[in-house]
Amino acid sequence: MEEICYWLLCFTPILESSNERIFGFSEYLTAVALLALLYTITDTRYKFRIAITPGHLHTTSYYLLAIIGIQSLLSEVWIAEGWWVPVTKGLTYSIWQMIFGMLFLGIFLTWMYYAFIRPPIFGKRNARRYARELYKYVLKGSDDELKVIADELSRSARTLIELTHNIESYDNTKGQHHPKRKVSARDYAHDILLLLGSRRLCMHIVATSPITAQAFFEEMAARNKFNIPIGQFAKNISSEAIAQKGSFLYVESEGYTSGLLGYLKPVSTAIYGNFS
Repeated sequence: MEEICYWLLCFTPILESSNERIFGFSEYLTAVALLALLYTITDTRYKFRIAITPGHLHTTSYYLLAIIGIQSLLSEVWIAEGWWVPVTKGLTYSIWQMIFGMLFLGIFLTWMYYAFIRPPIFGKRNARRYARELYKYVLKGSDDELKVIADELSRSARTLIELTHNIESYDNTKGQHHPKRKVSARDYAHDILLLLGSRRLCMHIVATSPITAQAFFEEMAARNKFNIPIGQFAKNISSEAIAQKGSFLYVESEGYTSGLLGYLKPVSTAIYGNFS
């Protein structure tokens, strides 16, 4: 086979077998279109989960997709023009396509992992992002979105209660507004518990996801941690439970009329069963 070498780098003509396609530019465009369509029609729940993932998933995915698209297009043009390629051991055109195909598959599987398999919860690595996204949804006030967010909050009840400040130990001069102090996950947890006191959010928690209220109060009891900024949340949950005739207070009224929930009273016991 004819080769041309410049110092240690040698070039050879394209082989006929190089026309085999595994992951070309047309496949890339189809995959990207399907990925964009999937994200467009995705429910608020999964968009919220992706938005609160630790790290920089959106930015990393964008640059990887750009690199994969550019190389796919450039590789096909290179092959079509018959330009010479560097002589490499084991790195054929098929292997080259496989590498970038696996990168694209890795992006897709990562998104699916965080959206469905192991959704992220509030933690030290994503505290700022979680607080920002939650604030955005509460401030927007969409009823359909808040119904979903109300349910998602239950998954982070443990870490929010665990990380938040006690009221007496939270010094406003050292809080998140102090210019010389880095905001910690404990500060964000404190503010999120205050944000839970939103009357509109509490309305949807009572109406569609009372298990969220149950989760927060059970975590408080399990950790014996009561002096935290959850008073507004408790007050508004109680007000909404009284105002809504189909709330857990009426459903769990008594076993004779409500069945098993009336005997167990899971939400009512979690909220009102512990004097502390």
